[in-house]
Amino acid sequence: MVSEMEGKTYGENGHGIPVFTYEELAALVLGYDPWEIGLQTHQVSSEPLMIKMGIPFSPSGKYLGRNGEYMGRPAKPNVLKIDMDALQPMLMED
Repeated sequence: MVSEMEGKTYGENGHGIPVFTYEELAALVLGYDPWEIGLQTHQVSSEPLMIKMGIPFSPSGKYLGRNGEYMGRPAKPNVLKIDMDALQPMLMED
C-alpha cells in the first residue's frame, strides 16, 4: 500500500522487499505450507525469498482455498512490479 500511496518502491528494480513476521518465519522453518499461513496475501511477492531460502512451495496452490477451490487473484498494483514470469527460471533450477 505504501508503494501505491507514495508512488515508489524499495528493493531491486521496483519489485519491493518481502517482510515476514516472526510467526511467519517460524512457520516456514517448521515446514508449514506458505499458502496455508497466508503469504499469498502479502503485497510483495514472497516467492523470490522463499526460493533463496530453499523453502519448497507449490506455485499452483497459491490461490486455492482450504477446500481446494480457486479463490481468485488480487488486482495488480500500479507501482509495485510483480513479475511471475521472471521467477520461472528460478523455479526450474530445482
